[in-house]
Amino acid sequence: MEAAQSGRKPLGEILLEQGSITEDRLREALQIQASTSGGRMLGQILLSRGYVKRHHIDIALAKQRNMR
Repeated sequence: MEAAQSGRKPLGEILLEQGSITEDRLREALQIQASTSGGRMLGQILLSRGYVKRHHIDIALAKQRNMR
């Protein structure tokens, strides 16, 4: 289930708000995610490309969980 469908703010939006990623890099990662057949998770793509550090993802995921 996608975050938006569950009422949670999308991970990418949270990362943008906390200044962890640029809109261009997020857009690129989302395009990669859409083009992969296994639906890699956004955080995995961002980490593998070196766009964010693990602690940025951890903080954003914690914020996302607390937004229900």
